[in-house]
Amino acid sequence: MDHKRGMTLVETLISLTLFGLVLAGSFQMFRNTSGRNAVRLTARLELQLEVRRALVNIFSEIQEGIEIFKPDPGATLPFLVLRDYLNNLHFLYLEKDLVASKREGCDIFRLYTVTHDVERKTTSRPREILANLTGMNFTAHGFGGVVVTGQLRKETALFSFINMIRLKNATAGDSG
Repeated sequence: MDHKRGMTLVETLISLTLFGLVLAGSFQMFRNTSGRNAVRLTARLELQLEVRRALVNIFSEIQEGIEIFKPDPGATLPFLVLRDYLNNLHFLYLEKDLVASKREGCDIFRLYTVTHDVERKTTSRPREILANLTGMNFTAHGFGGVVVTGQLRKETALFSFINMIRLKNATAGDSG
């Protein structure tokens, strides 16, 4: 009996064809998965950039204060009331966005700020700082600092943030 060692040309061609099909299928799965991940990553990066831009406005608004009225030290509320060095009152508050809430299928809010000039007894028009919020809270850390937490949502992308903001005009004894 004559036993041959090795593979025939036909067996080699069949195995190479099968290997090529498996490799092509794997490449296609990788391409589809990386495409979906890129879309998700892009949405998260857009939210992160939106938060960064908004935090600059929030920082400048809050840091001009000399005293936090609400929330009380240690308390957490979805709004913030503070007084600046000109004795004006600043309000940061959430307002429900009905259109975005319907589109997203959950409660979506916008963050606004309003300034009340106590001396002139006038109030500024609301100015939007941030949109697409699922929630935002302010926790007073003494009378001279506040912790801001929130979460943004856009379609399936979520981005959470937490920042501590000190009032730069608060006296050292009031900073808690």
